[in-house]
Amino acid sequence: MKYNSIPELMGGKSGVRIGVDMDDTFFPFVGGLVEWHNRAYGTDWTIGQFNTYKFSQVPGFPVNAEERVREYLESDFHWNLAPLEGAVEGIRELASRNELFLMTSRNGKYRDRTLEYINRQFGDGVFKEHFFTYNHYTKDGIGTKAEMCREENIGIVIEDTVENAQELCNGRVTTIMIDWPWNREFRNSKAFRVRGWI
Repeated sequence: MKYNSIPELMGGKSGVRIGVDMDDTFFPFVGGLVEWHNRAYGTDWTIGQFNTYKFSQVPGFPVNAEERVREYLESDFHWNLAPLEGAVEGIRELASRNELFLMTSRNGKYRDRTLEYINRQFGDGVFKEHFFTYNHYTKDGIGTKAEMCREENIGIVIEDTVENAQELCNGRVTTIMIDWPWNREFRNSKAFRVRGWI
């Protein structure tokens, strides 16, 4: 089922434990990567080219995809990106009535800078806990998002990647999918698609 926005889907729910992914749910990871790469390397990429989150499989992406992504992650450009439109207000609103848990698959190497970014954008205390979960691409992290949901009794996760969404749905976790080109083929009765935060 598709909704226009997360607030429309949530409909004023309260008292829910909600996991929130970071990249491409509130942080514009791919959009930022595209803009950074176009500036740094003179390419003319668009988000529409990214029909997978496995960047080495994106047509035109350089052979050294991991190195380019690492270069982007370590750039000041990356850490100074503004959150996706409506995300700050939406997350604060959800946090005022529910318990939110950051569930990111970011490499733990970037943990401190990630938490600094979150505190700068949202203030301290919006997320009850911060979980740096298993990353399907780099093969690191503390456990899958589905495992963390079981352990922490989290019933809803806001997500964008197909691999995580499939595991969450298989684990009977309601999954809110932010609509992006790389996840448009994903369908599951436990998944609800939204356009964004507004």
